[in-house]
Amino acid sequence: MNFARVIESMNEMVGKICSLLIPPLFGIILLEVGLRYFFNSPTSWVHESSGYILAAYSVLTGGYALLHNSHVNVDILYSRFSPKIKSTISLFTWPLFFYYLAVIIWRTGESSIFSIQIWERSPSVWGPVFWPIRLLIPIGSIFILLQGLVQFMDNLYFIFKGEKFIKK
Repeated sequence: MNFARVIESMNEMVGKICSLLIPPLFGIILLEVGLRYFFNSPTSWVHESSGYILAAYSVLTGGYALLHNSHVNVDILYSRFSPKIKSTISLFTWPLFFYYLAVIIWRTGESSIFSIQIWERSPSVWGPVFWPIRLLIPIGSIFILLQGLVQFMDNLYFIFKGEKFIKK
């Protein structure tokens, strides 16, 4: 149970920290709009840096979204089932989830390592290093995988014990 609490606390903290990326993102986009339309002086770095910030936010908050059941679901039938049936159905979908994330972590991990080795840079005029963004994809996927593991354990516990693994 401590493992689950640590993972949930970690994803909660990462989600809250990543939420702090939104004001700077808004600020640099606002700066670009002002410079472009009022001073006719667009920047060469805002478009790319805003994409990097959004990418970081998106990949790192996946575990937070899973923790809070915020991912998009097609639950036309699923929402009508009892909690025990939902947990049983989820046990069959978790292996696909784990396989998918394992492949993402493996392939993006390889890509990240190569990117670090060659010190990959963006081909843009600005040309910042690109590997930090590549590296965030497997890291964010690990956060999602760990949160999925906690929820999988919670489903198993609920099926056999009739109560939630972690009481919030």
